[in-house]
Amino acid sequence: AGDVAPDFPYDGVYEGVYRDRQYGAAKALYDALGIPREEKAKRQEWFLGNFRFFDAPAVAFFMLPDGFGLREACDLGMFTQTVMLGLTAQGLGSCPQTALGFMAKQIRDV
Repeated sequence: AGDVAPDFPYDGVYEGVYRDRQYGAAKALYDALGIPREEKAKRQEWFLGNFRFFDAPAVAFFMLPDGFGLREACDLGMFTQTVMLGLTAQGLGSCPQTALGFMAKQIRDV
């Protein structure tokens, strides 16, 4: 039930400068959260918060029908960004969560 099922290919393998940036971003994130690298259980617990929406009071999903491609995905991205800017203008925070994309099938099934 909890198998990873993204809609788009993703191998997660980065090389060179991209791998360095990935490590740097993770280090900055966990440093900001005060979670040392050695505390794997705390890091995992924080990551799993993605799937609880970090206890947000509301959640919105933006999806495309089957058959839509990169062009429409870009349109949806711009629309989503505009919604987020509108929320900010109203004093509300928002956070896009790409981790949920790994559970696309399960989300659609709900």
